Amino acid sequence: MLADFTDQCGPGTPQDILLAASRVALTRVGGVSAASVTTNPPAGPSTTANTGHLARIADQAQYETGQGPALETLATGAPSCLSDTTRPAKWPRLEARLATRGVLSALSVSLGDATEDGTTTAHASLNLYSTSSGAFSATSILLASMLAAHAGPRWELACTTARVADLETALTSQADIGPAIGLLMARRGINHDQARALLLAASQHSNRKARELAIDIIATGDLPEALNPGVRIPTSRRRSRSAQTPTSNR
Repeated sequence: MLADFTDQCGPGTPQDILLAASRVALTRVGGVSAASVTTNPPAGPSTTANTGHLARIADQAQYETGQGPALETLATGAPSCLSDTTRPAKWPRLEARLATRGVLSALSVSLGDATEDGTTTAHASLNLYSTSSGAFSATSILLASMLAAHAGPRWELACTTARVADLETALTSQADIGPAIGLLMARRGINHDQARALLLAASQHSNRKARELAIDIIATGDLPEALNPGVRIPTSRRRSRSAQTPTSNR
């Protein structure tokens, strides 16, 4: 099972990891008709990966009722199971809704947590659904927990790797954009905000990334000649001559 998970992780992005966990749970845990992953950042729970329509509607039923195994696991970190939704007990409103959609058993286990965007931490649960009652035994819970224990750290590492890559890209871009803005200021007699606005306008006009244009500016000392006719600084942002040249006192 764990080898299958590793094989399906693909490039290893956070999305790849969560989708691989869902797919392996579907085929290897036993009794699973659909699987998904719910993440719960501060904005609220959402389905990040799933194996099909049944998983999506089962997840959505929990989000809309505010109850269910996925939400309980996200809150407590412990496995949560519904054995037979045709006999509502723990969450009658949710269980009745799941039963009408053919979801008769549900199991959620924790994938842990990870910082996905550099500022907020998301918790995650691996959710398994079955169209049979009593589908998830103690062995099912053990297998699902083993998979989650293996996939969770991989997801956290993938999120960290993605954040580091984004930071490196941002730093590299800034290292090029800063000097380019300085060159535009000197060449055109404009201030920092105007030079930055000019670079961004040129980026939009040419449909090129700002960093690519910045590299050209560093090489040539100004915007590419082809862009000059199409890019203008708004009149309200231009510095007047009187502002640029101090008046001499005679």
